[in-house]
Amino acid sequence: MDASKVAAMAVAMLCLAAAPALAEGHGGGEKAGGGDAEPPLHGGETLLSSDVKTATDVMRIAVMRAVIPGASEKVGCRIQMISTNDTTHRVNLRVLLSTFDAKGDLVDTWLVPTGELEPGEEFMKVNSCHGGRKMKIARDNKYGWPVSCDVDGEAVAPCPVSLKLKSSMEILE
Repeated sequence: MDASKVAAMAVAMLCLAAAPALAEGHGGGEKAGGGDAEPPLHGGETLLSSDVKTATDVMRIAVMRAVIPGASEKVGCRIQMISTNDTTHRVNLRVLLSTFDAKGDLVDTWLVPTGELEPGEEFMKVNSCHGGRKMKIARDNKYGWPVSCDVDGEAVAPCPVSLKLKSSMEILE
């Protein structure tokens, strides 16, 4: 079994282990210092349109945040990002993703490359995080979507691919 499948299985097991706590609204763990559990996350789904008005191709990106059961959010927070190429072309995107706390203060930022994905292929990445209840994908990322991307091996600007974003966190636009 290759390393990516082992990593995917490990993340799936962590998510399954966190499921009872998430279902009870505990966010997967208590706050550091033994305080009350954080309120549940309120996720969402949205379509982020490409700047190209004739764009019909869509790539799906799912972002899930979980806290390892029994660990503080500061130590056990993980963000899992899964990109799925629903287009009819090979696509390579770079997405700038930021998370924010309940007050709207910046918590984390990642530049997430999908790698070149064939139609129907998926890419998964897991990062450590420091909390975050809301998320946003930057539209002014000069190194990636929507300013540019690679389609069938060619650099294209602006990127003709829209993003269908689904997240366990509130999505800011």
